[in-house]
Amino acid sequence: VRTDTHVLLDGDMTPVPAGAHTFARQADGNYRLTFNGGGRAGEYHLYDGNGRLFEQRINVFDKGTLKNDQYLKVTHPADGVTKPSWERVRLDGAGR
Repeated sequence: VRTDTHVLLDGDMTPVPAGAHTFARQADGNYRLTFNGGGRAGEYHLYDGNGRLFEQRINVFDKGTLKNDQYLKVTHPADGVTKPSWERVRLDGAGR
């Protein structure tokens, strides 16, 4: 994330073109990258105001089939020492 221009960059520091995702600065100063299509639909990455990844959602598949009622939530601690942790989130019939 390039925080001075609010642009998403790839590994080569090239702006990522619009496509199957949305990227926006949120009211709290963080940034959210949300995937809108395909097998990654609903996944997201949250970055702090300095562009550091602190949370992401990863879809769960079983034998090639997306499990709409669950996902992995990965938390990346800010201290740079503690390893990321994850939890499996299971949704109810209403998607909560």
